[in-house]
Amino acid sequence: MEGAQLSKCVLCTWGANSYGQLGQGHTEDQAEPQRADGGLQAEQVRCITGGGGHSAVITGDLLMCGQNHKGQLGLSHTSEVITFQPCPLSGCGRVQQVSCGWDFSIILTGDGQVLVCGSNAFGQLGVSARISHSAEPLHVTVGTETIKGLWDNSLYV
Repeated sequence: MEGAQLSKCVLCTWGANSYGQLGQGHTEDQAEPQRADGGLQAEQVRCITGGGGHSAVITGDLLMCGQNHKGQLGLSHTSEVITFQPCPLSGCGRVQQVSCGWDFSIILTGDGQVLVCGSNAFGQLGVSARISHSAEPLHVTVGTETIKGLWDNSLYV
């Protein structure tokens, strides 16, 4: 649903929910659409995406929920989150795009910053190999320059 804007919408989710990635306040799988929790009812949803066990929604903010064992939600902790929670990105522009990998996330802001969080087991964060994972969003740089363009997963343009 990327790119479309829905005013005064209700976000409904369904399917596997082992880690609370549906944002419904519990971890039971759902065969039918149910309303997600987290204050999404009257906001403009601009983008919805999911990874291995976590989900992200862009409204005016970036909201995350689900599995967080490697810090892939970017919430400065590694506890699972079963309702959509705002991801604090201080000093960054408005979030334009987010991509959720298996256990990591990549965030692109409107001012061209790329931030990453979660597992770096295979170098997917694009940061030092000495960093195994990060629960705080990290800026991605090439040499001394911050990356200004990124699409899905870990591809630099």
